[in-house]
Amino acid sequence: MMRSLQQHAGSATLLQRYTTMLASHQAEHYIDVALDQRAKLQQLDRLMGTVVNQSFDGIMTFDQHGVVRTANEAACKLFRCAHRKLVGLHMKALIPDLSAFRPSPHAEPGGDPEKRLEGFVRRPDQTVCPVELALRRISIDGQSWAMAILRDITAAKAHEANLRHLAMHDSLTGLPNRLLLKDRLDQSLRAARRSAEQLNLAILDLDRFKEVNDTLGHQVGDALLVLVAKRLVDCVREGDTVARLGGDEFAILLPQRQGMCTARDVAERIRASLREPFSLAGCVSLEIGVSIGLALYPDDAETGSKLMQCADVAMYDAKRHATGVERYDPAKDLNSIRTLVLSGGLRQAIDNDQLLLVYQPKLDLRSETVRSFEVLARWHHPDHGLIPPDEFVPQAEESGNIVPFTRWTLARTVACLEAFHKKGLAVSLALNLSPRSLHSKEILLFVRELLDGSDITPSAITLELTETAVMLDPAGAVARLEQLHALGLRLSIDDFGTGYSSLSLLRSLPLDEIKIDKCFIRTMTSSPQDRVIVRSTIDLAHNLGLEVVAEGVETLAQMTALKELGCDIVQGFLIAEPIDDQALPDWTANAPWPLERASVGRERMLS
Repeated sequence: MMRSLQQHAGSATLLQRYTTMLASHQAEHYIDVALDQRAKLQQLDRLMGTVVNQSFDGIMTFDQHGVVRTANEAACKLFRCAHRKLVGLHMKALIPDLSAFRPSPHAEPGGDPEKRLEGFVRRPDQTVCPVELALRRISIDGQSWAMAILRDITAAKAHEANLRHLAMHDSLTGLPNRLLLKDRLDQSLRAARRSAEQLNLAILDLDRFKEVNDTLGHQVGDALLVLVAKRLVDCVREGDTVARLGGDEFAILLPQRQGMCTARDVAERIRASLREPFSLAGCVSLEIGVSIGLALYPDDAETGSKLMQCADVAMYDAKRHATGVERYDPAKDLNSIRTLVLSGGLRQAIDNDQLLLVYQPKLDLRSETVRSFEVLARWHHPDHGLIPPDEFVPQAEESGNIVPFTRWTLARTVACLEAFHKKGLAVSLALNLSPRSLHSKEILLFVRELLDGSDITPSAITLELTETAVMLDPAGAVARLEQLHALGLRLSIDDFGTGYSSLSLLRSLPLDEIKIDKCFIRTMTSSPQDRVIVRSTIDLAHNLGLEVVAEGVETLAQMTALKELGCDIVQGFLIAEPIDDQALPDWTANAPWPLERASVGRERMLS
């Protein structure tokens, strides 16, 4: 029994020892676990601290009083302030007007846009910075805190501003584009309605710009447009808008102008500015004309779209009549429809045999006989009747149909010459060659084929071209004219005196004659200066071995003066109006001579 108790006591002691030992091991285990968890928490805390500090976004915390308590490195960089100086500042010092923040347009789809705001923060150095802000309220141990996540969006805003600028401005010239012009036009119209003021709109289109592109290339054309844009800006006030609508078309918005008279003054200033030659690198100086259409609010239109339409109609009217500037005329509005019809219908007119040729006599003042005619095309349109070339040829140049039209004219001219010669009419014919056709290799090949397939003498054909056509590419023009001259064709400079060809270039061209422009002939009997110009041109041409043709002769006094100055040939309504090919043989055989008696009769008819 005693032994049994002793054994039991020993077992209890052993159990107690074991239990004590087990408890000790469990405590150590729990302590190890606790220490391990604490280490992990400390590691996680360091990791989170590193993540926050290395974040690209600025992260800040504010206490319940709105005072900065923590800020990461990105926040210090955003506010350009050291951590020790940033902590302790009040939220209102950094975000002075939280109510001015607006929902960010970059909020993620399905998110809460009001939680991401855009606005400006103010740095301690008083500069401002655009930011995207996310502001949260948090509670820790019963205390209220605010956490702000800020992202500097300066670069994004600059990118957006650049995209807006590109969307509203022409990429080549930097001018406002059609979209921005429309916006400013609408704003100006609203202001004009409130103040009962007038508003002017001008639409401009460069003359012969297509010739520059076709002859010298688009790179030169683009450089020219940039220079034109600069001159247009210099011609207007700071509050006016110069816009590029596309191609070589520009618009100028003139708000608060006092009537059309002032708008015309601006238009004439623009014309004078663009008349000055443009100097381009690697290219000769270029001279470019301009056609300007003007429309006035509220007289011509009361809406922006209608005002632009009216100005556009006026511009085409100025281009069609070569007047430079035209005010919108409601009576001519139908012509805009007519212009569209003519622009797209010339190729069909060629195919459908709607074109015909007429011939204007060229009188030789020395022999008082007609030995040549200028070929003029007419378009017999089924709906619009007989259309003169000064109306549809510019449309052909704009639409690119001038080359097929020139081919048709050349082929018909050769065919008519053959028919006239078979009837015993030993006449020669002259026809105009457009700038684009001059520089087209196709025309050279076509002319060679025409001459090879006919019996006419090549010198019976004179090709007339303008100074502008030559000056667009002098070297190329000289080479092409030499090739045409080598075929036996005669060459003439048309409208001489209105361009800017130099004497050295004139000497290098294989020319046979010069045609003095009618603007000098019209006033030579009343203007001593124009008479001197005509006399000097005649003397210059004769010294170069060239014949001189005066066009646009309408009075006997003009013809008499030209004969006294030694002019060789004259043409104009005083001699005869253009004649069709059916009537030409009879007219040639029965023309009333002597010259003075016939001319007096014609002058009476003209008056």
